[in-house]
Amino acid sequence: MTEGRGEGSDLPAEYVDPWRLLGRDLRAVVASVRLRLWELGRRNRSGELWRPPFWPARLAPLFWPALLALLLLALAAEVAIRGALTAEEAPAVEAPAVMEAPGPPSEARPPGDIDEGSPAELAVELPAATPSLPPPAAEPPPPDPLLSALGETGASSLLQAASAEPARSLLVLTASAGYTALPLAERQERAEGWWRQGQELGYERLEVEDGRGRLLARSALVGGGLVLFAPPTAGAGADPA
Repeated sequence: MTEGRGEGSDLPAEYVDPWRLLGRDLRAVVASVRLRLWELGRRNRSGELWRPPFWPARLAPLFWPALLALLLLALAAEVAIRGALTAEEAPAVEAPAVMEAPGPPSEARPPGDIDEGSPAELAVELPAATPSLPPPAAEPPPPDPLLSALGETGASSLLQAASAEPARSLLVLTASAGYTALPLAERQERAEGWWRQGQELGYERLEVEDGRGRLLARSALVGGGLVLFAPPTAGAGADPA
């Protein structure tokens, strides 16, 4: 009889439980891995493992532990970033709307009969239409400082506008139609008064024009005095008076 074979057994060899064999093999694998790790640790401490040429020899045992730590940190950072992006992209879960159950229908009651415990039905009064208010009146423009300095800011002013050219020491006044309608003596007096006021403001020269830019009066270019021009008529130019 063959050794290890039971009497009357058809098996070529003695039966061994495969789970027992797997456990034995796993123990052998664990022992082999522990032996390999111990050997790697010994070689790392002695500086026998490969390292980059720039790595100092006295720090050779720290190269592979530092590299392993960096890889673990990079892996942990990537997992954290992916988790944060997934949380941001996840749609917000909306709370289910709460449906209110309809109350029992109220019994029909005759007009004027109101229960003491129930609220009375009040008639809703629509507010009366608010009358449209007129638009606020536009504020008048601020007065021209030059016209204010010349005392010509009222409704009866004979001047429409005033401008200055400080580089030429020139004061340019635009007269209204009321000025051109004055007699010659009054126009002369008005123009001389404006010239004196302009000199007090620091302007040596004066020009008076009408609304179309035609010259009515000006200070003399040579010598002193004021040159007055006759008001131009339709189709005619200005001639000195």
